[in-house]
Amino acid sequence: MIKCIYHQRNIILCGGANGNKYEIIALDHSSLSVSNRVLLLGHTDEITSLATCEINGQLYICSGSKDKTVRIWNLNNSKEINRTMHENKVTCVVAHKINNKDVFLSCDDSNKIRIT
Repeated sequence: MIKCIYHQRNIILCGGANGNKYEIIALDHSSLSVSNRVLLLGHTDEITSLATCEINGQLYICSGSKDKTVRIWNLNNSKEINRTMHENKVTCVVAHKINNKDVFLSCDDSNKIRIT
């Protein structure tokens, strides 16, 4: 399963079905050449949703999964910086500003929303 989102001038693709390995590929929108390639290790089931935000020049991606977790990754160094558990499969993640602070919102199968 491949997920795709658009961030500024990059198309961000996420795919993989090899255990807990998911590859994030950033393609430059104008040339479609690969501008960044990152391997993320952690999710144990299919990624269902992606969102991105940029803070102080650092690109972050949030991934939600059927494994009931939401993970935030710093794509500049491939590190997982936060993990949040849901009670059910995560269906949606989105980046948003609340009081001028960047946050990620996530929702699961039971319609519970978490802020990370």
